[in-house]
Amino acid sequence: MSNRLRDLAEVHYGKSPNDVLSEDSTVPVIGTGGIYGRASRSLFSGPAVVVARKGTLGTPQFVDEPFWPVDTTYAVLAKPGVDTKWLYYSLAAFDLSKLNEATGVPSISRDWLYKIMLGSADFDTQCRIAEILSTLDEAIEQTEALIAKHQQIKAGLMHDLFTRGITPDGHLRPAREQAHDLYKESLLGWIPKEWEVRQVKDVISGIEQGWSPDCEHEPAGNQEWGVLKTSSVVWGGFDRTENKRLPTYLLPRPDLRINKGDVLMTRAGPNSRVGVVALVDIEPGRLMLSDKIYRLVPVAGLSSEFLTVALSSAATQHDLDSFKTGLAESQTNISQAIVRRLSLPIPKKDEREAICKRISVVTDQIRATGLHYSKLQTLKHGLMHDLLAGHVRVKFTEKRDAHG
Repeated sequence: MSNRLRDLAEVHYGKSPNDVLSEDSTVPVIGTGGIYGRASRSLFSGPAVVVARKGTLGTPQFVDEPFWPVDTTYAVLAKPGVDTKWLYYSLAAFDLSKLNEATGVPSISRDWLYKIMLGSADFDTQCRIAEILSTLDEAIEQTEALIAKHQQIKAGLMHDLFTRGITPDGHLRPAREQAHDLYKESLLGWIPKEWEVRQVKDVISGIEQGWSPDCEHEPAGNQEWGVLKTSSVVWGGFDRTENKRLPTYLLPRPDLRINKGDVLMTRAGPNSRVGVVALVDIEPGRLMLSDKIYRLVPVAGLSSEFLTVALSSAATQHDLDSFKTGLAESQTNISQAIVRRLSLPIPKKDEREAICKRISVVTDQIRATGLHYSKLQTLKHGLMHDLLAGHVRVKFTEKRDAHG
């Protein structure tokens, strides 16, 4: 059994906040991308669901306080006997982008929004479903915060390791301010005096670039060939799911197949996404190199792990940024020539291995937490489908009074 949104809620237009914007207020101004300001008064009281009317569709937002929705949004207010949080999850599970009726900026009319069909459940069941999914959302938010914490720790560790290094007894060298004689000036700034600075061209045996055929939007299955997207290359890891499936009418190119141990660097895209480096530390399957990604092959004696972290170091990334100067923010490209002349800090072999080992501990924590995050997301997706569609009955021990 299903209900139209018209039977579950009232949909109101948002308004421009220009006349009520106030930095001293606590009332959030909510647009299609979330809170972007404060208003001197509210237009509606919470709880409610804010749905995009124009722009980025398909991302409803739950609001549990007085708020001001902007004129590119709708405020969806649950009717008596309907739980607002349940209504929010029901709208989040519905593909609102299907309601787009514009050829330019995506938009949804209120009439079409009112007509969408959502699941049906009594009030107590709605509340229990919302409680279950809210608990999962809290776990997901906590996991996101833990990932961010690990990433901050890794950034600080990288800074220390590539400015001070590790002594044979496993400790960081004293800071330069405390032991000036342990350091020397270089193209990359102050580094331990035993270190070298070498260009990438001197520590790689080759650099390769892939291809970008016209691919399917879906990712490749386990036994299918796919081409990597630049989003597969992420700081501190490699995401094999970010690929596009190769159409069956195109022959794969095994010479461009990605292998475990490859060092990848993004070549083209938005400025902040160019020069991102990752080590392929898992078996990637039948995936090929994109023409927007470089594969760097280190010379014998230099590990892929160290080449990856050295390219990721702040000093080398700053060196890369100096070569990016003048390139467009929306679409930046770096040539092989630029990559080859980047400068890298190179310690002795034992110290390189010690640095990689220290960094790998934090990287493993990030990977494990990220895997847990993915499992929570998958669990939430499955539960939303099963609970909201009524495929799984919920259990509860107490009744609630119906409210809007």
